[in-house]
Amino acid sequence: MRACALDPRERVIAAVQQGMSHRAVAATFAVRLSSIKRWTGTARTGATLAPGRSPRFDQHDRDVLRARLEAAPDAARDVHAAWRNRQHPDRPVARATLDRAITRLG
Repeated sequence: MRACALDPRERVIAAVQQGMSHRAVAATFAVRLSSIKRWTGTARTGATLAPGRSPRFDQHDRDVLRARLEAAPDAARDVHAAWRNRQHPDRPVARATLDRAITRLG
């Protein structure tokens, strides 16, 4: 499945907001009804319509991770992953995700 660029998503949302039915929008823009439902739900919450996932580590998370690595440089990566997941139980990460974040830090 190919990700749709942001502009067509915004046009689909605009058409729905102007009163066009979901079926008519699907036919006009050649997108699936399930995509229209997902995009309108996302737009209702105020979240971005940009394709893809939001990153697990934003700039703040990278700064905290960098400080953690400097404070405990000899700790195993599993220990760092467990620490991070205790700090953010709502957004747990796998060790592989943490490994990639550490690699990106340099």
